[in-house]
Amino acid sequence: MEYITKIDEIITDKTKVVFLKESSNKLIFGHTTKSSFSKELDSFVYYKPFSLEEYIGEYIAKYLGLKTVENFIVDVRSKHFIVSKSFIDKNKKYITPRDFINTGYLLNVNKLDKIFSLLKKYDDLEKLIQDFFKMIALDIYMRQEDRNFENYLFELYNNSISLGPLYDYTIAFDYYNNDLPYFYYNDFVILEKKEDYEELYELYPFFRTYIEKVKKIDLIELIKKIFEENYFRINDKIVENYKKEEEKTQKLLQKIL
Repeated sequence: MEYITKIDEIITDKTKVVFLKESSNKLIFGHTTKSSFSKELDSFVYYKPFSLEEYIGEYIAKYLGLKTVENFIVDVRSKHFIVSKSFIDKNKKYITPRDFINTGYLLNVNKLDKIFSLLKKYDDLEKLIQDFFKMIALDIYMRQEDRNFENYLFELYNNSISLGPLYDYTIAFDYYNNDLPYFYYNDFVILEKKEDYEELYELYPFFRTYIEKVKKIDLIELIKKIFEENYFRINDKIVENYKKEEEKTQKLLQKIL
């Protein structure tokens, strides 16, 4: 992306900021992976330098009815970072796709039927499948490029399975300046052309519904809401940057519907 929003440009006196010492055991340094979230239940997770995409992803996840981490700002020695609390529930088990399936045969081919068949023994599978496609719709809207095996979890409780809270939304909106009109990848499914989407619409009709729902999102209004609710300072450069991103996303969604 040509322009990255910097926290010091938008933070105000009213912005909620938690002040922490660098040595605090409430900070976990590293990426938002399963290992990070598996620490003490009351720990914070240190994401990375500020990314507005983390807030955008959080808000869109809530719009779709998905569980998600909730972000806030911490100050460590006058430097600001984006942070979320651990969502780990000691009564539940958390697994990544890598924990129960060999990834070698998943590359370059749609293996959703395979993975869903492996989960038939669990209750609530239909809800999981629907949420999985909501996640894909969110990622397509944000043009997410990093939904790998470590960047989402499944929650197990007794014999129920569900999609865990989503996290790590940063690498999105042409983060790498790619120009791939139909491409989507999340380790279980690769969508490279419109026919790939049409095949999934046929197998999972609600997927089209979720794509249509994210298409209704007004990204600029969403960003204004994020800024208002978090007491951030908005500027014309931010608005113009995300107008360009919204145009790219809307063109993509129009092509795949």
